[in-house]
Amino acid sequence: RQKHPKLFKKQRLYTYEELKHRAVYYCSSHLTLHM
Repeated sequence: RQKHPKLFKKQRLYTYEELKHRAVYYCSSHLTLHM
């Protein structure tokens, strides 16, 4: 018996998306600093 597998998957996906956006933001800011 699993406890809210969909909710967990959704939460994990959200965390992944947030990390991805943070990485993109960090990379872009890092690039603009060196331009």
